[in-house]
Amino acid sequence: MYRPLLCTALLVAFIHCNVAQQIQMPEAGALLLPDEEINTQVQTIQKNLTELWSYIFELRNAVSQHLNHLRQHQVQLEDVVHRMMHYHE
Repeated sequence: MYRPLLCTALLVAFIHCNVAQQIQMPEAGALLLPDEEINTQVQTIQKNLTELWSYIFELRNAVSQHLNHLRQHQVQLEDVVHRMMHYHE
């Protein structure tokens, strides 16, 4: 049920680690970016990650609310079935 959320969280972690590694250890021959540009990129990445985590939590809450709604319907259906069984006895 929560597999999409887990996959998304793992993807975010991978992207975060990959970006952090590239900033700390640029490939051989790559030009080092000025500190200002690195700071700007890091801030943009942090903002994007924050927004993504916010979306993930909103999605988790929506899934939780949906599951609660389904449980309520299940209880109602079980009640109807129980009453029907007693009615036919």
